[in-house]
Amino acid sequence: LSVSKEQILDYATQRNLTWIEDDTNYDTSIERNFLRHDVVPVLEQRWPQFGQSVLRAAKLCAEQQQVMDELLLEKLHNQQSHTHHFPILLLNQCSEAMQRALLRTWLQEQKKPLPSYEQLEQIRRQALTASDDSQLQIQCDGYVVRYFQHALWCDVKVAELPGDSLVTETNVDLGKWGKLTVPTELVNGSNQLKLTFSLPAEKLAKPGRQGRKKLKEWLKQAGVPPWLRQRRPILELNEKYLWVAGMGWFSFQTEDTISLPEPVWFNSDADLFPLL
Repeated sequence: LSVSKEQILDYATQRNLTWIEDDTNYDTSIERNFLRHDVVPVLEQRWPQFGQSVLRAAKLCAEQQQVMDELLLEKLHNQQSHTHHFPILLLNQCSEAMQRALLRTWLQEQKKPLPSYEQLEQIRRQALTASDDSQLQIQCDGYVVRYFQHALWCDVKVAELPGDSLVTETNVDLGKWGKLTVPTELVNGSNQLKLTFSLPAEKLAKPGRQGRKKLKEWLKQAGVPPWLRQRRPILELNEKYLWVAGMGWFSFQTEDTISLPEPVWFNSDADLFPLL
């Protein structure tokens, strides 16, 4: 940007260089060309240092933006216990402009397209008034902003979950939902091992924990947001035991110790499974 077109042409001419001229360079119906050919020359006739002044101003703006980004990230990370959610308390005692800037910074960190001003305002205003039972759900470009436990979460729009199936091999490819490595002891012999993503209605016991609860209650107690509770594979063994990715083994019948080997779930999509 600090080198003018004239300097480039002089350099090329002195060294007998050849180049290809893009025909669209002189099409002033294109806005950048209109500025370059019709507007900037007039400004430079009146103010010869106009180009250098614009360059200095652009560098200064870029530097100020970098400083602001660093300060916003520092403020964001000082309050986050988990990078995937945005604590609502960050918005407290901030100006509206700072609130919007923090939300934009968080979404940029999630590598999400920035929402429109109206969508950002909707997120900001609803977040400030959200209560424990709020069902905040704001649709943006390819993702959804949700609310859970005094924080905002950035969720993706997901494909349909796989259906139930019997597991007969130790390596199970779940496609977008990851991969399972199942110990051979679970697929050998007369065992019936079923893979599902559906939460069972029966109450389950967890070894080392008191009481029997439905799986959705165990997941809620573990702090798993509602929309993530059906995104982890579940293995049902002989209609007696249940393994839940990230939660371990449960029993349909007893609270005794379960001495079963643990399957392993590999997943690489942090948007689908931000807690695991």
